[in-house]
Amino acid sequence: MPFHEDRTPALYTGFKAAEYTGDVVTWFLRPCSQSLLAIQTPFKFLYSGEWLPRPVGLCAKEASTVLDISELPSEPQSEDWGFVFAGRNTVTSLRGQPGLPWRLSEVTEQWGVSFADAVPVGRWQDRGVWAFSVPEDSINQTEHLSGNLYGLLGRVEDSLFHAHGRAYQLLYWRDTHRHCGRCGSLTRAIEDGRAVLCDSCSLRVYPRVSPCVIVLVSK
Repeated sequence: MPFHEDRTPALYTGFKAAEYTGDVVTWFLRPCSQSLLAIQTPFKFLYSGEWLPRPVGLCAKEASTVLDISELPSEPQSEDWGFVFAGRNTVTSLRGQPGLPWRLSEVTEQWGVSFADAVPVGRWQDRGVWAFSVPEDSINQTEHLSGNLYGLLGRVEDSLFHAHGRAYQLLYWRDTHRHCGRCGSLTRAIEDGRAVLCDSCSLRVYPRVSPCVIVLVSK
């Protein structure tokens, strides 16, 4: 199919491969709900920045979906979304869209983690969202892309970047509140994961909210 400027990258999903022939790049992509499509792009566009097919894993309507934090999932399902972190780094697949979360079935297949360790985050695209922590030495450089959240800034949709940030914050909060800050006893999750409770001294802790205001003062 010839190159058309009016075909924006958001129309495509499922980047498959690219072939280089002379000064032309052929991109093989799959439009939403359609068969495989080949698009030829003049090689100069790769460097001019005028247009570059950006492989995406979701249809345009789905990609703009905002994480819903008003309702937390109660039971992990294999088709739910999972944000995976190794230390402070987010872990995604080298074969998919940058920043795209995993399916829970993929998380268990890749790392063998237990659903009991999942931290509920919210709902995205009508499915539950969970956060997981995996060992840093479990990252396979040939299959996984690991880096801090700043590496995703500007490369993914804002809504997806914010979902990554919230997932990490909740995972960090749960990890740093495994023990009671008053008596040192172990805590447990309550209210579908919205808080942790110490059964020894009844201390209840919720995620901390830290409002921020930026003000510009001019003459």
